[in-house]
Amino acid sequence: MKNIYILCLIVFMSCQDKTATKLPRFDFSKTKYFLAERDCCSNMGDYMLFEFKDKKDSLKGIATHISFFKDSPTVIKGTLKDSIIKFTYKESGRKDSTAYGIIGKDQIKLQLNGHNNLTLKEIDSITYYTKYLEAHPKLLTLQKDTIIGDYLFELKIKNWNSRTKHGVSTITIKDKTSKADIQQITSEAFYFYNKDKLYFNYYEDYNFDNITDLSFYTGTNGPYASNSFNYYIYDKAEKKFIRSIAYETIANAVSFEVDTVDNRMLSYNKGSCCMHYADAYKWVNDTLQLVKSLSVDNQYKHRVILKQRIDGQLKTILDKPDSHFTEQDMTKIYDSF
Repeated sequence: MKNIYILCLIVFMSCQDKTATKLPRFDFSKTKYFLAERDCCSNMGDYMLFEFKDKKDSLKGIATHISFFKDSPTVIKGTLKDSIIKFTYKESGRKDSTAYGIIGKDQIKLQLNGHNNLTLKEIDSITYYTKYLEAHPKLLTLQKDTIIGDYLFELKIKNWNSRTKHGVSTITIKDKTSKADIQQITSEAFYFYNKDKLYFNYYEDYNFDNITDLSFYTGTNGPYASNSFNYYIYDKAEKKFIRSIAYETIANAVSFEVDTVDNRMLSYNKGSCCMHYADAYKWVNDTLQLVKSLSVDNQYKHRVILKQRIDGQLKTILDKPDSHFTEQDMTKIYDSF
């Protein structure tokens, strides 16, 4: 299967440019940086980062998943000979990953683990490190006792499973000065990449009330294996962090963005290969309300539908066949969203 894929790649690249084998390719004697997209769903954006350097056909480098949280990047080792690139890398808690591919004139066609097809395009070092920092955000790591802001977070975990990375966790939130208990949060959903560490977020305001809220990483349970969280929003009356299932419903999407300028939450999803959805929400009387909705169906009904809340009612302001829109038209619609 892998050999067939390599053969197909060679045929593909030669068809693209029959003179490619005579042209100089990437100079791997110097460190080269690449951004990878999945061939199956490039419209979902960046997937991985790669850093390669070759010394006498011995390939070394770093592989970084953009869509998954990791403690650190993963070291790769392999070979680079003529147009063929092969390497392996191992992530904590996973089996060895293998990669086979062919180097073209201006891109690399790569297959991970015999099924995940990627296209790698070269980027400069500034772009690489910018995206690298985005891939490894400075999420707080909750350990046995962590002081943040006015709180002391104490963590206990039982029956942690090294395969699933889950266990029964109890988080006790205390006043950092008096050590008085404020509340306890117990869950089996939180994902512990390391037995003693839990990724969580305590520097965002999810409902724009000028009070910092909480979220805990639960793994890659969102659509298309996107990151997922449990969200706890601070309740002024209760003086506690209350889990918001409604917020999780919109936030655990393929892509999610908090618009602090217009106080909106933007949720992006997709269905099948060619159906895309974008929804904008606002808080109205402590309830999430859909204020704008875009549906792009390039597969079944072949329509572009845009809805917007006007005078309290969600009204259709655009409903046309997708053939009516150029790529530039669609870019403008997405940008205006």
